[in-house]
Amino acid sequence: MQSTSPASQTRSQRIVLARLLCIFGMIYVHVPLLDVRVHYAVSNGFFDFEFLRAFIIEGYGRTSACLLSVVSGYLVAKTLKGNSFSIKRFYQRRFKSIIVPMLLWGLLTTLVFSIVSLLQTTFLHEVCGFDRQRLISCINVVFHLTEMGQGPTMHLAFLRDLFVCMLLAPVLIILLRRAPALLLVVLTVVYLLDIESFIILRPLVLLGFSAGIVIGLHHLRIDWVDKLWLLWAGMATLMTLLIIAFDHGQLPDLQKAFSDQSLDAKESLLYPLSRFFGALTIWTVTAKLVTIRYFRISATLEPYLFFAFCAHPLMLSIMQTAATGLLAPALVTVAYPFWFVIAPAVVILVTQACTIMCSVFVPAVLEKITGGRWAATPGRPSEENDLVPSSAR
Repeated sequence: MQSTSPASQTRSQRIVLARLLCIFGMIYVHVPLLDVRVHYAVSNGFFDFEFLRAFIIEGYGRTSACLLSVVSGYLVAKTLKGNSFSIKRFYQRRFKSIIVPMLLWGLLTTLVFSIVSLLQTTFLHEVCGFDRQRLISCINVVFHLTEMGQGPTMHLAFLRDLFVCMLLAPVLIILLRRAPALLLVVLTVVYLLDIESFIILRPLVLLGFSAGIVIGLHHLRIDWVDKLWLLWAGMATLMTLLIIAFDHGQLPDLQKAFSDQSLDAKESLLYPLSRFFGALTIWTVTAKLVTIRYFRISATLEPYLFFAFCAHPLMLSIMQTAATGLLAPALVTVAYPFWFVIAPAVVILVTQACTIMCSVFVPAVLEKITGGRWAATPGRPSEENDLVPSSAR
């Protein structure tokens, strides 16, 4: 039975808000560039739209998967630490809620781009082919078996890794109950060394998931981190600025020091610190935002978040292709920065409209593509309406 204490309710509200902020960040990462970006570039790239775009993506956007993984692990720990759950049922529900929509959205996206490929060049021309290497890459576009698929299905690899974490969850709980520090150190080293494998494509997801399990299992009091939100925000900002400077070739000594050890400074140092402080920033900021009435109302968007996560690259590609085809190039150039800023909000609004229409005309399809997060009964969200499981009932 879930706790209904004020602290528990506040934590649940913060999780919902954190999930919304993370989905917004992920959408920013995948807003197509278009060629108009060159009109905003200047010599140093720091005081123009390109700087704003890089700051949002490299800082806020790339932090999102980290915090979502932690939240997922925390909720799974709360689900599986009791004695009333069924492992078989847990796996069945996770397959339905994670893998099925991953495959359906991957197939739908591939179908749409296959049709477009008849008229113009798309990412499929580069990825797919009949030689063995390109055939495997083409299969990975949908299934993400050996590596993340390329193009507008890349984000769905997060679901693939999340499902692997779900499969490992019972074992992880046992290990993290007995030796949490040791396992977290091992997973951190794997992440910092960027050791990817066909088991976990992004070690960050497993590390974040395990950290969330530790917080949930051991009832760790993390209220103190809320008091340091300015410190986390400042450190996240600093790390983001360093990443931008690194990308502009302004930290050659740092890169050389890591490359001498066959490592990448950005992947092994800057990104990990940015994601750590960024995740703390987003989480602690939710403590402030959850007290504001407007952001409490944002909880009504939760049933649409999974749909938005799965569909946003496809939606963005369609909308931007339509805009560039209908509008004059000069107008597109002027409007692009504004479009970039509002793109996540537009995706959420379009998702709401699509969900409502699907719930009326094809409710069974809606239930499948949302992994059961929206019930087949028109207009009625299901009990599993989030990106990660909230219970095993």
